[in-house]
Amino acid sequence: MFDKTVAAAGALAVLASLSAFGAAGMTSKMSGGASSMDRRFMTTLAQGSMAEVKLGKLALQKTHNAQVRQVANTIVTDHSKANASLKQVAGQEGVRLPKDTDPAHRAM
Repeated sequence: MFDKTVAAAGALAVLASLSAFGAAGMTSKMSGGASSMDRRFMTTLAQGSMAEVKLGKLALQKTHNAQVRQVANTIVTDHSKANASLKQVAGQEGVRLPKDTDPAHRAM
């Protein structure tokens, strides 16, 4: 039960982020380019999502618990897909995303 709950919560977080990103993207399409708020949002989302992938991979390296491994795999898969989608949209909008997490996320 725990693994399904955590996996569902992770999936909802990814969907909420993508939905919010889609709403932010609508404003940039109307104005002809990504606004500063859209750029900041995409950068923050990219850094957070990259951190999720790294933490998921760390969990896979450190745990032997099957439930934790299942959740970590879901996190890595979902956030990797979200990162790929974000990179594509950011490229279309002319937004350069960071290649790595920021210092706050690296400190985790």
